Amino acid sequence: MAVPGTWHELDPSLKDYDGFAWYQVNVQLPAGWTSGLYLYVEKVDNACETYFNGVKIGISGKFPPNYESGLTSNQHRYVIPPDIVRDDGPNHVAIRVYDHDGNAGFKGLAPHILRGNEAVSLAGTWRFERGD
Repeated sequence: MAVPGTWHELDPSLKDYDGFAWYQVNVQLPAGWTSGLYLYVEKVDNACETYFNGVKIGISGKFPPNYESGLTSNQHRYVIPPDIVRDDGPNHVAIRVYDHDGNAGFKGLAPHILRGNEAVSLAGTWRFERGD
C-alpha cells in the first residue's frame, strides 16, 4: 500500500472498510544513525500506535472501547531509544491504525526518521494488513 495515502482511495476493495489495519516497512538507516533519532508521524486517520523494532514508541488518539480520534492533534516526533536501533541491518517500523469513519490512513506526509537536520523519508510501498 502506498504511503502517504488512504486505504479507501488506494484500494477499491477497502472503500467501505472501517476498523483496524497494520502498516509495516523495513528501513536501512545511514551509517552511524544509532542515537538522537525521532520518528515523525503526522495526520494518521483516526487513531494509531507506532512501533520501532517491536517496541511501542508512540500513540495518537485512543482505540475502542474508549475511542478518541487523534487526527487533529497527531503531528508527533517519537523518540527512538538508541538501544533498539539496528545499525547492522534493516529496522522495522509498524503502525497500527484504527479507522472509525471516513478515509483512513496517512493524510499528511509519509513518516520520516529524523536526526538533527537530516531525514530519511519512509514514503513508498508498505506492507498492509487488514484486521488486528
